Amino acid sequence: TIIDKPEQIARYSLCVLRTRLKLEGLGMKGRGPSALSVARAKGYKGDRAAILAAINAELGKEGAQ
Repeated sequence: TIIDKPEQIARYSLCVLRTRLKLEGLGMKGRGPSALSVARAKGYKGDRAAILAAINAELGKEGAQ
């Protein structure tokens, strides 16, 4: 599947952010800014669990459309 529409790119970006948050919660580190700081820069508020819940809710809502 080719992801080339802006909505598809945004959804993929959210999926990647969700996975990065989960892995950082388990202790994995990456290069560059942390996933938590990226999520907060995108406007999410709260701790890691609250941000994960918000992203999961947003992905679930998009999948229902």
